[in-house]
Amino acid sequence: MIRCIAIDDEPLALVQLARFIERVPELELVGRFYSADDALRQIESEKIDLIFLDIDMPDCNGVDFARKLGSAAPHIIFTTAYPQYAAEGFRLDAVDYLLKPLSFSELLEAVDKVKRRQRQCGSGESDEECLYVKNSGSVVRLKQSDIVYVKGMGEYVQIKARNMIAPIVTLESMHRLEGLLNGKGFMRIHRSYIINLSYLDKANSNNVEISGEILPVGETYRPLFREYLKSRHL
Repeated sequence: MIRCIAIDDEPLALVQLARFIERVPELELVGRFYSADDALRQIESEKIDLIFLDIDMPDCNGVDFARKLGSAAPHIIFTTAYPQYAAEGFRLDAVDYLLKPLSFSELLEAVDKVKRRQRQCGSGESDEECLYVKNSGSVVRLKQSDIVYVKGMGEYVQIKARNMIAPIVTLESMHRLEGLLNGKGFMRIHRSYIINLSYLDKANSNNVEISGEILPVGETYRPLFREYLKSRHL
């Protein structure tokens, strides 16, 4: 099941989109919003696989909103009456770009594209999830289980992944990545580090050795990390 939300400031357009979504067995509509800002809380707190996103809204341009979500955003299908935004939408790696008035057949085609992306990531056969991140002008698909650690660098993050010589540097929020990775074998140990606990080699209350590198444990995160070490008898 693909958990999705719909964002459109036009009530009639939102009703029509919701009716289309309800006709697609693979889609579960878990929220509908007239404002992108109102939708942000649900996007950050729940697992959302897909956003149907209008572009021309009074409170927030949909393209700007998608850019703010960063490279780890859910799949996005733009819906708009303005074709001039198409190029920018695809630069953000949107799954599709649907022009209003919406066509149910075109929406089905767009959903099929989402399913193909999920299958490429293996999510059709297991609970494995992926992140799509931008790196040097291209989009890289990362299995979360391959991520060794994430390092915060201001507005950017550096992602060290298994079997990759050079780390990936991408425009992204540590707060958002922490929410996406929480409960999936990852732990934030420092304001600048989120680690994959399965790659942990050695650890104490002050630092960890992970994949041959020494990383610090921040004072704020130390009590929770100590509890983890005790639970693992480390």
